[in-house]
Amino acid sequence: MKFITLILFFITLGFLAKAQTVLPKTIVDVKVTSVEKMRKILPQTTVVLYRDNKKIDSVVLEKGRYKVEIDTGYVYKIIFSKEGYVSKSIVVNTKDAPQKYKKRAKLKLDIGLFHQKEGLNVSFLRTEPIGYARYDFVSEKMEWDRDYLDKMKGKIVRATLDYAKKKRK
Repeated sequence: MKFITLILFFITLGFLAKAQTVLPKTIVDVKVTSVEKMRKILPQTTVVLYRDNKKIDSVVLEKGRYKVEIDTGYVYKIIFSKEGYVSKSIVVNTKDAPQKYKKRAKLKLDIGLFHQKEGLNVSFLRTEPIGYARYDFVSEKMEWDRDYLDKMKGKIVRATLDYAKKKRK
């Protein structure tokens, strides 16, 4: 009888250990700077964090740095804004990440906000994030989609060049 009780005890422990499996976390570390001020830290920036389209946090940065630890299994959107500046957002998709990837992945990014200017058409930034991160099954880690980042940088450069051409006329 003691033997059966002992076996049941270890089986129960095994189920409890599995039930309490901690999913990997991802640390998002963003430095917010001013484009016009040669990448100096931009204080008083508002950051709003969404998880699966539900607002879960909002902070005002004093020192231009935002660091948050997010869970696996969700899509996060983080919006960076400051009065008089063009807002930018990023998306971090942890939904497809396996439950056993490198724990505590770290995603670093510098985001440069720039002043809103009449005639500068960057309206696409209202609906398109500047950066997109996801689990990469080839490298087996969370990482930024570099091609997407380059595409968005190109769109901003084109909009800025178009604005400069209009100003010269």
